[in-house]
Amino acid sequence: MSGFDNSFKNVVNRIINRNMSEITYGGMDGLMTIFSIISGAYGADFNINIIKTLSISTIFADAISMGISSYQAEKERDSSKDASQVGYITFASFLILGLIPIIPFFIIRESKESKWLSFKISYILFALLLFLLGYVKNNSIRTGLISLFIGMIGASVSFNIARYYQSK
Repeated sequence: MSGFDNSFKNVVNRIINRNMSEITYGGMDGLMTIFSIISGAYGADFNINIIKTLSISTIFADAISMGISSYQAEKERDSSKDASQVGYITFASFLILGLIPIIPFFIIRESKESKWLSFKISYILFALLLFLLGYVKNNSIRTGLISLFIGMIGASVSFNIARYYQSK
């Protein structure tokens, strides 16, 4: 590995280690928010275009909101962290991780089964990433499982409320 590769890797590792709380906070919220929207839209039997529209419009609006909120909160703290960097990291984490559950709806060619298949793959990605974020937060399987459990509750509530109102 070249000196540049090692230097770049060291810088990235430092940024990740120093900002793990923002990455976890933004990433978990992005995953849970977007997958809950997907679950609700799926539970209401919305078509794929509505699922994509709701998810994409929400992810950008909420990522901006999360970034600004984190920036404002960090400015109020007596902290050595740069408030702008905290805001950017939270924004990017929400956006990047929140986009992952919606990807299957864009890449799977539309067919009779595509909505179900997209939802299934989205669910797997959501569960895996939520567990990993929880695990990485404390290097603990228990924390990973707790994060997964909380996320599943939110998605189930969204799905079931939407299913209930759609049936009325």
